Amino acid sequence: MIGAATGAGLVQDNAGIFFYSQPPSPEQIIAAAMGASTETQLESKHTRVTATWPDVTLVITIDPTWNRDLQLKGMRNWIGKFDAAFTDTPATKELLAHLDRTTTGYGSMITPAYDPEGKVAATLLRLVEPTGGFFFSHQSFYDSRGRRIIGLPGDPQQLGPRGRQTHENFMRPVRASQWPAGYRVFTTKFDVELRAERLSEVIGLRESSAFADYVTQFERAMAHWHAVAQPVATQFVNGVKAGNEGLIWAIRLRAS
Repeated sequence: MIGAATGAGLVQDNAGIFFYSQPPSPEQIIAAAMGASTETQLESKHTRVTATWPDVTLVITIDPTWNRDLQLKGMRNWIGKFDAAFTDTPATKELLAHLDRTTTGYGSMITPAYDPEGKVAATLLRLVEPTGGFFFSHQSFYDSRGRRIIGLPGDPQQLGPRGRQTHENFMRPVRASQWPAGYRVFTTKFDVELRAERLSEVIGLRESSAFADYVTQFERAMAHWHAVAQPVATQFVNGVKAGNEGLIWAIRLRAS
């Protein structure tokens, strides 16, 4: 994902961390977060290790119920949607060849985003270095040295922050206090309409072949979603109608 806005309006980057052998303990995670203040919390079955620097916070979640087989199947299916030009590279072939070596995956959130100095990225790389493994961040896979393997065009070639322009255009924090007075969820009078052909110009990616490739990949992925979503939605609506048919008739009779 590009990022997810929190209730406070802060943007978060995310990284999946996958290990080929024994994963690091909370103590080893703390040791890897050089220069950060750290805290470990046990929440239900999850362990969260928080590393905080002055400008960025990294939270790593250890989930003992992580479903390895389901995750690996999803990774293979996702990679399989790319054209052969992307999957036939040595790096992608190596990733697929070693995928079954994966033992464990940790999740992480980075707030507000990867820091330009690389403190978060360096910490993540230290965690994978002893055992080998890989990462999934932004919308791309990265190897144990942080080099991009395969993913959506436009993602950084090295594990870490996006380019300055992309970060500013897509990840600008928005707080409720900035909304116009009287704005509600369904208010439209404050909306700005924009023709689709001007979108790339407005978001700062005009004339970008990477952006065009990104749009192509997105439309291809959406086609799969639409093919599944439409019949499921229709089936759900028909089920609701059938289940409430008697209630609807009772309301009509009472009204008449």
